Amino acid sequence: MNPRRTSKFLLAVGLLSSVLVSCMRETPTRSSFEVPPVCINEFLAKSAHGAPDWVELYNAGLDTVDLTGYWMTDDLTKPVSEWFEIPDETRILPGRFLLFRKKNKTLFRLKSGGEQLFLLTPDRKQVVDQHTFFEQTPDVSEGRYPDGGPNWVRFGKPTPGQSNAGSATSACENVVINEVLAVNQHSGSNPLSGFADWVELYNRSDLEIELGGFYLSDDPAHPAKWKIPGGTRIPGKGFLLFWADGKKTGLHTNFKLSGSGESVLFVAPDGHTVCDRVDFGEQKADVSIGRLPDGSATWKTLTPTPGEPNKP
Repeated sequence: MNPRRTSKFLLAVGLLSSVLVSCMRETPTRSSFEVPPVCINEFLAKSAHGAPDWVELYNAGLDTVDLTGYWMTDDLTKPVSEWFEIPDETRILPGRFLLFRKKNKTLFRLKSGGEQLFLLTPDRKQVVDQHTFFEQTPDVSEGRYPDGGPNWVRFGKPTPGQSNAGSATSACENVVINEVLAVNQHSGSNPLSGFADWVELYNRSDLEIELGGFYLSDDPAHPAKWKIPGGTRIPGKGFLLFWADGKKTGLHTNFKLSGSGESVLFVAPDGHTVCDRVDFGEQKADVSIGRLPDGSATWKTLTPTPGEPNKP
């Protein structure tokens, strides 16, 4: 291997090994600079109308942080001349946000097909924060919910320079529990658990929504029972099926449904806010309960249609 490439690779590996997973986590540093509680909080990498890309930082600490000379890049192996150096006298107040746009040669263009973002100390020896993202939807941002937290979700209503709290409610408002089958004998199967119980979600909006970090539960006393894996998305006007079989892998939850009756909850990433809930009594085999029409307020007993529009 070329010695120059080798050194770049080793630098990247060394930096990645010291990445902070979230704003509030402490980690040892080899840098002479104290690592501040500042993180990449939200970004927009694709605009339907040609608006500039932007990246938002958030200060999760209790003190003002001077970010003079800190760096942002989308590739640790790029020449430093292609990185973005935060200008002199740039400060971020505690609990506040700082926005950088791809404009007038500031920042760098984000790749809407997916890449990584890094925030580094002035000596470039320590990664303060980093995030990997995948293909983006026009005018839909991606950010932490709540601000500074470890969970990333997509926002149909971006909030540049503002809290993500309000925007995240769009997922709660638009994604609902749409159909539930608690006694499955012949109505939809999977290779892992066969004819298992299932829960179907429906997205009432026209936009794809990231559900990673949200929760499903069958116990109101423990709303954060099973976390939906990161990168799980539900298409606009589309359905997403979860197998309630206790397998705890992929889209298989860590709980099973009771045919004698119980509850199903769809919960926000904070682990407390219930976005949707359905309570049901004793169930019959291969008879589901669901909204009719899809996403409406009316619940009926149905012929099961896992992952498809509901039918009477």
